[in-house]
Amino acid sequence: NERKYAVGTVSTTDNTAAFGSTTSFESGNVDFVAPVFHATQGTVVITYADTSDSGKGKAVCGQVSGTTLSLGSIVEFNSGGNTQIISSAYDSTNERIATFYKDQGNSDASTAIVGIVTTTAISFGSAVVWSSDEMSYSAAHFNSNSGTVTLGYKDATNNDVIYQKFTVSGMGITSNQS
Repeated sequence: NERKYAVGTVSTTDNTAAFGSTTSFESGNVDFVAPVFHATQGTVVITYADTSDSGKGKAVCGQVSGTTLSLGSIVEFNSGGNTQIISSAYDSTNERIATFYKDQGNSDASTAIVGIVTTTAISFGSAVVWSSDEMSYSAAHFNSNSGTVTLGYKDATNNDVIYQKFTVSGMGITSNQS
């Protein structure tokens, strides 16, 4: 499942779209792709599991110019492998990327990590296990009114859909659930 992308431009004058060449961001097979846009840096951040490399959690950043996306270096955020159910959100208050994933290599623990972006580079803080419950689906969203990231996920144990808020501080992230 090699993932490819193409950058397009839209003309509002004649309602047409033009796309550049189709290109891969990873040469191997990938899964659980979660792209977000870092508005301040003008950078697309793609988090994913590299299934050709033991399911390691990875990220790559790129900047758009016309119909071209210039990518930086690929960075691992979960080198232990078996990364699944990835979702990411851009925290515009703290200028950070919050990434959530199921760490199958760590007893399916629900885990979060924070990344900081500089043009086409990303670096990550330390991963935080926020629940020992296994999630089977997830979606993350930043709420600028509350300054929190909301993660909606399905608890794989009892099939409940749960919404949980997180606060990013520096390179760390904490759950607001009591």
